[in-house]
Amino acid sequence: MEIKKITEVNNYLDPSVEIVFFDIDNTILETETAPNLVQWVVAFENYVRSHKRMRELSEQDFFIYIQQHIVDFIEHMRPALVEDEVLGVIHAIEQRNIPIIGLTNRPLKSAEITASQLRTFGLDFSSHQFNPQEYNFEALERTALFKDGIIIGNSNNKGLLIKEFLEKIRFRPKKLLFIDDSERFVHDVEHVLRDSMIEVLGLRYGFLDEKMTEFSLSLEMIPEELR
Repeated sequence: MEIKKITEVNNYLDPSVEIVFFDIDNTILETETAPNLVQWVVAFENYVRSHKRMRELSEQDFFIYIQQHIVDFIEHMRPALVEDEVLGVIHAIEQRNIPIIGLTNRPLKSAEITASQLRTFGLDFSSHQFNPQEYNFEALERTALFKDGIIIGNSNNKGLLIKEFLEKIRFRPKKLLFIDDSERFVHDVEHVLRDSMIEVLGLRYGFLDEKMTEFSLSLEMIPEELR
């Protein structure tokens, strides 16, 4: 299902929805100035992968190198809301006592700053008392973390993250709502959970589609060792 404005989420909050998973980057947050995090990550990964000095790295070492620089970008970015109306949408969901889980593929080391950036706008997803309140995902391709009401996915499959999270807290909702700007991630969630007896409604959010043009790194954005 495609939506262009975040207020359209309200149209899908029927009484059977028992939990909502909200992507963060390009869905709740972006950066005040270009590039936003998603644009920068795509450009940076492409640049690093094509650099002759990096071709000798193993996939694991390449991943670690990229993640370190993503954390640095996140720590220095000035967050802004994609749409101001997202605050009203989230508060309306909370007023219905429906749990909201933030779900991002940011690196593990960005957990604290991610929660802090959301709190800047009065958003705190930790109000629902899940057991456990903090949890490390160890069975996936890469370690992920649930903390402060946010799943820090560390580039894992979002469908697998949701599946393991629901199993860990021993909760099988009748219906879950998932909102993300990435069509691939929406499909991942629907595919993984299709045999779970849980009704999944994935909303592909396209507000920033026209803004997500190809971005080229400026010299100052390139690490000195790769210039």
